[in-house]
Amino acid sequence: MSEPGLTRLLYHSRMAAGLDAAARARLVSTSRRHNEALGLRGGLVLYRGVFIQALEGESEAVGELFRRLLVDPRHHAVTLVAIGPVETHALPPVSLAMLEDEDTIEDLLARRAARPPFDPGTLDAVAMTALVHDASLAKTFFLD
Repeated sequence: MSEPGLTRLLYHSRMAAGLDAAARARLVSTSRRHNEALGLRGGLVLYRGVFIQALEGESEAVGELFRRLLVDPRHHAVTLVAIGPVETHALPPVSLAMLEDEDTIEDLLARRAARPPFDPGTLDAVAMTALVHDASLAKTFFLD
């Protein structure tokens, strides 16, 4: 069934230096609260200093979140892969799942035929959505 106004955002960025585990935990916790308040679903993969994220929700909320990301000092070299309307959700109903376990991520990348050295620019929108979806379902994703 189609969901009117549903938009998906896909981007990757470089993590700012000094964003340690405690800072990442705060980032995820805050993002979860904001995403839930806005009705957004999201998945975030952190692999070797690169954030890969997919977000889904109402168009205005997704656009506003992306505008904030562009000026967020925790993200450098933000690269938009895709943003636009979609028929249905591809992400699980979670406000934000984060996976940063490198072994699990490498297994997921291998399933998508992405071999090291990994370049996020090689992932198209379909592959990125699939990676974030799979990562969101991984048992090792980041919990508060």
